[in-house]
Amino acid sequence: MRLTRLSLRNYRVYEEQLDLELPAGLVGIYGPNGAGKSCLIESVRFCLWGKSRTGNTDVRTTGVGADCVVEVEFEHEGHLYAVRRMLTGINATPKAAALADGKQVAEGPRDVGRYVQSILGMDDAAFRASVFAEQKQLAAFSVQTPERRRELVLRLLGITPLDKARDEARRDARAAAEQHDQLRGLLPDREALTEDRAAAER
Repeated sequence: MRLTRLSLRNYRVYEEQLDLELPAGLVGIYGPNGAGKSCLIESVRFCLWGKSRTGNTDVRTTGVGADCVVEVEFEHEGHLYAVRRMLTGINATPKAAALADGKQVAEGPRDVGRYVQSILGMDDAAFRASVFAEQKQLAAFSVQTPERRRELVLRLLGITPLDKARDEARRDARAAAEQHDQLRGLLPDREALTEDRAAAER
């Protein structure tokens, strides 16, 4: 995944329209405290997953009732994706849409989140613990349980499908063994058959 464009309007400290074209390679963001550096990073997570460190009513610029709009464009595995998330109206009603190579593929906050998860292969928790780390939240990965950390690492490395295949193979083997034992139990005793045959021949 490589971010190519970020657009904000009425998002936290960014009341006016902000459009950023992100070049390939390492990108640094610098500025004084309170300038909105963290907000830029947070906006990516908000756009992709609809998640925020505060409620939706606090995401919009303070005192402004206009729509909050965040758009993220990114490249992933040879395709160009665009996600747009909005908070509209007095109640900050969430709306969202996702496009792949210029065609709309998902609409609605939940469906867009599910679609993003399907193409990136990670949910918000995995994204936050690996790709994205909020300021003062670099310990997000370490505070997870050992089993959860293992799950995140396997998912990030793309090993999860192999892990599932291994577990399924083990389940199939156990089921086959149980079926074998059941069928064997239905067969008559070999020694008893031999004795019956001998008795019949006498």
